[in-house]
Amino acid sequence: MRGITDTISYPHDKFLAWLMCMGCCLDIDKNNCTEVRGCTAFAFSCNGITYYARNNDLPPFLKAISKSVLYKPTNGYKFILNTSSFTNGEEGINEYGLTAAMTFVVPKISEIKAGINSVFLVRYILEKCKTVKESILALQSLPVSSSCNILIADKSGEMVVMECNPYKKFIRYPETNRFGNKFIITVNQLLSPEMIEHDASGKNTYFSKERYATADNALSNLHNSPIEQTKNILGGECGFMC
Repeated sequence: MRGITDTISYPHDKFLAWLMCMGCCLDIDKNNCTEVRGCTAFAFSCNGITYYARNNDLPPFLKAISKSVLYKPTNGYKFILNTSSFTNGEEGINEYGLTAAMTFVVPKISEIKAGINSVFLVRYILEKCKTVKESILALQSLPVSSSCNILIADKSGEMVVMECNPYKKFIRYPETNRFGNKFIITVNQLLSPEMIEHDASGKNTYFSKERYATADNALSNLHNSPIEQTKNILGGECGFMC
């Protein structure tokens, strides 16, 4: 971050404050949250290999500034970060094959607190963790600024979604389809009964129910051609996706 602010001669604290508020989307004038992120992410295993995929259904004008960046931190693990928001990250993978991704959840205004936002949580996991187990421990110890989902998967086949809120965190584990393949999906909702009270979205942000159903139906029946099927899911060939 200092590299950016030093280069463009911009106040560092002001730039940092803006970055830390991303994903907390509070419209003070209207007294509600108005920023909608229609993203779907999923991980699954097939024939002993772990796969991860995502769409990032953001406004087209962001395409020009979206980046895929290779970071080589001095005191952390190397990772590739995919982002539309500078040093924040919507998703990425590190040198140990650990993948992390966030999906936005509309928070209750009263539950937006000082803490780390979802896009910095992704970056922290990639830089500091090797496995899903390490990532879970990290998320449980970090203060979270507002409601979000963090999907984590590693090359051993472990995969979870951590449903997060400043007051509570819940681990959602994968399902197993009839072919023995594990899979897990996250959209723009908190899906577990334990966390629903912290979701202010009305439970269907940007057709999240339809998107979840599309991925769930496809992955429930997946047993071969994983890359082709992943392309079909993200491309809308299996039902509505974006």
